[in-house]
Amino acid sequence: MYPTYAKGLVAGREEFPLWWVIGENVLYLAIWALAAVLFWPVWRPAGVPVIGIGWIALVLIVQI
Repeated sequence: MYPTYAKGLVAGREEFPLWWVIGENVLYLAIWALAAVLFWPVWRPAGVPVIGIGWIALVLIVQI
């Protein structure tokens, strides 16, 4: 047994600065947006990038 747990399990608590949380979400959205850009020219009926727009909508729904 680890010496830390000798007295039993203790509830832990993690704290992160707000800018870490915001930065992580911005980076996450940027990665998904880059993936959408890669899908952009795949299917364009009437000049509208349907797959790219659908991908962005899906990402926003999942993220929120």
